[in-house]
Amino acid sequence: MEYMVIPPAFKAYFYLSATALLLLFLAGIGVKLAVISRAAGREPSILRLAWLSLVSLFSADCLLARRVFPRSRLRGAVLVLVIWGFLLIIAGGVVSYASRLLGLQLRSGYNLLSLALDTAGFLLLVGVLYALARRYLFGAREVYSMPEDAVFLLLLLVIILSGFAVEGARLAIFSAYDPYSPVGSFLAAQLYALPLEAKGRVFVYAKLVHFLSGFALLAYLPFSKAMHMLAAQLTTRFARERERLYY
Repeated sequence: MEYMVIPPAFKAYFYLSATALLLLFLAGIGVKLAVISRAAGREPSILRLAWLSLVSLFSADCLLARRVFPRSRLRGAVLVLVIWGFLLIIAGGVVSYASRLLGLQLRSGYNLLSLALDTAGFLLLVGVLYALARRYLFGAREVYSMPEDAVFLLLLLVIILSGFAVEGARLAIFSAYDPYSPVGSFLAAQLYALPLEAKGRVFVYAKLVHFLSGFALLAYLPFSKAMHMLAAQLTTRFARERERLYY
């Protein structure tokens, strides 16, 4: 974990906060899955429900937002951008960190990974900004917003912006332009005139904000309306199973 570049003065606080937020996430997920288990009427195990949640996340209903498109093509398109951007960022992060932990060289694949992450982050940013504008600037009548909606969207926005800030500061430190990271290179150009020490501080603190906001969003997920992304797929799956049994 050395590549996270956590200042020694913050390490204890960082790991303590990350552990607490992770435990809160696991507890929240456990409670939600227990409720779904009772509602299913067959009392499936928590582990099976967790597996079905993961599988359902990659279903066509979720990945293609099939239930949203009939009501609004624009909302469906934005939701697809958010879901795909989110999943691509997670996949890219897993590949990147796993390769570093295992000491593997991605070589030419690194450029493709950078481009994929940059593109996914930009698409996710567009989706989040659209959601915020639709709820709080344009005031669409059919949208009923609650404070928890703002918390979720703002946490997601902080994660995206801090991630781009990390990449921009990294490129600025090395005075590099990366054609495979256009957004990061744009931010690097804005930081280029700063002293090297200031660039380093931007990199370190942006990374701390990025990781902590990520853990915070993870902990908040089971208690937010965004949990329906997983729960709705499960309830739909069980409803279809009951229909097949009935008929």
